Amino acid sequence: MWMQKSCEPEPSCHRRWYIGKYLIGIGVAAALMTLCVSWPIYDAVAQANDGTLTVEECLAEGNASIDPIAENLIKEGIIGENLLSTKVTDGMCQDVLQRAPDDTPVQRLVTAQNYIQENQLIVNAIREAAAKGTDAKGPAPHSLAEKHLVLPRWTDLGATQIAAVAQQYSSPPADGGGAAPGGGGDETEVTPSMRKAATVQQVAAAVVAEGDASIAEMLDRIEAAYFREGESRSAAAAAAHCGLEQALLNVISKKLYREESIQVDPDPTPKELEYGETVTVKLFISAAISEAYDRLERQYEKVEEASEASRGCVHVTKLMQAEVVTRRFDISSHQDHDSSIRGRITRDTTWRWDVTANTEGKNVMTLTLGHVLTRAGEDLTLQLLEPAPLEATITIQAEPLAKAPNPVERNWRWLLPVGIVLTVAATLLVGMLRKREQRRPSEPGDEG
Repeated sequence: MWMQKSCEPEPSCHRRWYIGKYLIGIGVAAALMTLCVSWPIYDAVAQANDGTLTVEECLAEGNASIDPIAENLIKEGIIGENLLSTKVTDGMCQDVLQRAPDDTPVQRLVTAQNYIQENQLIVNAIREAAAKGTDAKGPAPHSLAEKHLVLPRWTDLGATQIAAVAQQYSSPPADGGGAAPGGGGDETEVTPSMRKAATVQQVAAAVVAEGDASIAEMLDRIEAAYFREGESRSAAAAAAHCGLEQALLNVISKKLYREESIQVDPDPTPKELEYGETVTVKLFISAAISEAYDRLERQYEKVEEASEASRGCVHVTKLMQAEVVTRRFDISSHQDHDSSIRGRITRDTTWRWDVTANTEGKNVMTLTLGHVLTRAGEDLTLQLLEPAPLEATITIQAEPLAKAPNPVERNWRWLLPVGIVLTVAATLLVGMLRKREQRRPSEPGDEG
């Protein structure tokens, strides 16, 4: 009967056993070292990536660099200087990207500017209301939770959407930003107030889009999405008031495009222009905008009547402003302005700009149009129409002198042999003249 041979008497078995044990020990040590090194790195990355990113990171995702275009828009005051460094949550970033009409850098920047300004207006309204306490207008103070017991009926889908939105933007307990008069804290950080404002923005847009509720019902729904136990009743009312005003204004902007009240010529824009060539850009604005402003004013009056907030967050001036933004064109308008034109639209109106190509290369030309808003008597950054009426990439051909062919380059094939012949002939001629000078006899009197 065969018996397994023991390893103990053999020295080779001892060596194999020792080597195996040694290798296992090395593997365990390596694994422990990897965990010790990787865990702090993972922890640091997790802390750095806390679900927030800058607007620049949000807009540049899967897209070309937005820096050159953003610099032009910032220089002209179209977008805020701090826009790109402003931080947003992943959910807020998705809101911006979904709201942008297309993926071009200009359209994303325009949408982001509107979104962040709307958010900040709501944040300011929340902070001001919180600073004033519970001095909202209306009947004697009562619990907002009690008020919601008698909310009007609305769709289960709407309720589900609002609950999801509220959870998506749920924030830590408090940032202290809402308690200080006039705000406080770094606006480039995502504070709890900004998260709440984002909730208000999305819910306000949803209830206005449904279009089947009265102004009072819309306010109730927005307040319901904002309100949490311990929140200020006045802050909820102020947030809803401001958010609804913004949503109603955005609807006006979209309707202008649907009704073709905004038109641009030439359409399509030329892809190429010669250096020094001039093209006239025309922006047609229908008188329908005046009727839209009147309708918006009536809606704002109803919001004022139904809201418990003391006042809204913006004033619509009924003025519009358009501007051509470009780097490689000289711009002059037909209204005695340069690149920017502002006016009240009371009838069909056409604004014109002459743009002249003055620099070779590719250039993005943008025409922006927006509503002029004020807050406490001061102009805000324009509430821009989405999409911008014109965004075109135009290639400017070379300057005439630079484009003209060089005669030497063009005729080098026959100039080269001629040049060689002339060089040889000149060399021979010089040699002959030198020999002649050497053979010539000296003149009398040259010696002695």
